[in-house]
Amino acid sequence: MNDLIETKDVTLLTDTKQTSFETMNGQLLVDSMTGVWDVGNSSAVEFINLLMSHGIITPEFFKNDPKVLDLGTGTGILGLYLYKLANNIEVDLVDNNPAAVENAYHNIELNGFDPERIRAILSDGFASLPINNRYKLIIGNLPMNPNTISEAHSNNPGFKSNENGTTGRNLINHAIMYSLYKLEKDGLIVFTGSSRQNEVLTEDHLTSFFRNNWKILNSEVRIINGEEKVEAGQDQDLKDYPGGYHEPYIRTWESQTIINGQFRIFKRDKFGNKILQYEEEGSTDTLFYPQSMPGTLMLCKKNGETHYYFVVDGKLILYEGTDIKIPSWDKKQHYKHKFYVYAAKNAANEG
Repeated sequence: MNDLIETKDVTLLTDTKQTSFETMNGQLLVDSMTGVWDVGNSSAVEFINLLMSHGIITPEFFKNDPKVLDLGTGTGILGLYLYKLANNIEVDLVDNNPAAVENAYHNIELNGFDPERIRAILSDGFASLPINNRYKLIIGNLPMNPNTISEAHSNNPGFKSNENGTTGRNLINHAIMYSLYKLEKDGLIVFTGSSRQNEVLTEDHLTSFFRNNWKILNSEVRIINGEEKVEAGQDQDLKDYPGGYHEPYIRTWESQTIINGQFRIFKRDKFGNKILQYEEEGSTDTLFYPQSMPGTLMLCKKNGETHYYFVVDGKLILYEGTDIKIPSWDKKQHYKHKFYVYAAKNAANEG
């Protein structure tokens, strides 16, 4: 299996966006309805291609009628595509949003798929699934945003469809903690995560439940302080900031970064290090820049004077060393986040 998808022009219907995919097994149609999280055609292409490039989706995978679960399915696009590749599989499209379940069921009908083999199910994570269900593969492009935005945005279905608890971690925690009970022996869960959710916590949770049987599938080469390094995950721009979809969340991610020193969002300085441009409320001259140096070094500029601090238990401790590289960045660059695709294997004796 090689080249996956070509996308055609989008057709706008009443409160619906339709995307057409040309697959090796013919055309796949996906309608995206208002208030339902849509991962987008390019993200779906990248996700499925990544599974293929790592040998997760192969002709061998489709033998013996495997069962697949698409967790947080939204429009159903990922599960629908896998079913289109080989309709001998069984696929459960699961979401806790009734509108998403309706949307996914609509797309099953739209493509004439067998509703006995591909099903749209309303469930909060795994909670409403039959207890004995086991899957060869669980996939999930999971929601990432916190539900801490202002009341002015709280009723916007476009915002709410990608929200997941006060830290954006509810479903990712649930998936890691309980997927072992839903996977066959040697079954895999493959899901997305972000620095917006604190990847250190994600990796700690994966190690706690899967031990060393997990990895990050995506990476990129970057130049950091003049040296070529391979970094896990990929930088992605939050392109519509300011004034767009991500803007209401920016302050939350900035604050969370300041509190614990783990970058939720960042820019890159001229040395390739992550930095955060942070301006205190009511002030125009106080900026903090976390540095990718031991101890989470920060720079504070106030009234024209520059001081450096460590963050210890949420407090700024003055740093008096001299081995500092002054950050510099393109002020027009967008905030970024680190995007990850994780894979974890149930290596237990029983599923």
